[in-house]
Amino acid sequence: MNTRPGGRTERARFSRLLVVDDNDALRLTLSGILENEGFVVTGCATATEALQHIQRDDFGVAVVELRLPDMRGTELLREFRELDKKVRVIINTAYGAFESARDAVNLGAFAYLEKVSDPGYLVRQVQRAHRSHFECYADDLEAAVAERTAELLESEKRLRHLFENAPVSLWHEDLSGLKQRIDSLRQEGVTDFREYFENNSDVVAECAERIIILDVNLATRELHQAENQSELTESLTRAFCAESYEVLREELIALAEGKVSFESDAELLTLEGEKRDVMLRLFVDPNSRNWSSVYVAITDITERKRAEDQPLPEQGLLLTTGRSV
Repeated sequence: MNTRPGGRTERARFSRLLVVDDNDALRLTLSGILENEGFVVTGCATATEALQHIQRDDFGVAVVELRLPDMRGTELLREFRELDKKVRVIINTAYGAFESARDAVNLGAFAYLEKVSDPGYLVRQVQRAHRSHFECYADDLEAAVAERTAELLESEKRLRHLFENAPVSLWHEDLSGLKQRIDSLRQEGVTDFREYFENNSDVVAECAERIIILDVNLATRELHQAENQSELTESLTRAFCAESYEVLREELIALAEGKVSFESDAELLTLEGEKRDVMLRLFVDPNSRNWSSVYVAITDITERKRAEDQPLPEQGLLLTTGRSV
């Protein structure tokens, strides 16, 4: 709920009324009627008092007599507008005139009323002014939501562009199934997850099937020689070789031990069956407590590994003794 700096909610602020009338009997009568309607009413007899109140407190509606001892009601309206543009001002006077009505409207008065014997009409105008706050608040809120939504969509669009065109293979995965499996193992009494996963390769294979691929980028499709995204998102194990399960085992151990990142050299298969050497880095989204949003970055290091495995060429050594034969 929206609050002002002082901590008061907008609803509480809108329900506060200021009644400004130098006729004590009328002011007290009107204040009592409005309080019975559920409003919190503050009454004062002069414009000076009214300005003091509005400077230190919040009001949704002000009912103002046109002729006050120290200032005309229209001048007070002008002062209100400079101090608080949201307060709805109703001019309520026994001295109505075209000029004052025109001035009040030009200054933004919500209504200009001539005092009548039936106070119900004034009460209805106060209620209408009160409702208008919520209508404007709803419009402002709707506009703010629309603006924020547009900003989020634009931000998402930029992030999507960065993800899709990143120079390394990126995977967006849902590992919530892994978390559920690890939590169930913990409830069963497993405490040494290294020992458990090293002795239960079938559970490691089961966990591989629990991984859901949410998205992959262009570099991933190219690395795996995939024609479309669905070829990779259907099952992660299509890219697995025997060594891949060993890396997954280490990943499970790291996650079970509370780590939110993991890094390792690994081997994987393209869809054509070609083995690739890669560097794998995993990061759990900090906003994803159940591991439903995890990012994996994969860098192809195949060529580097091949170069490292190549034997160095033999180099002849030229020995000189400094003697001629």
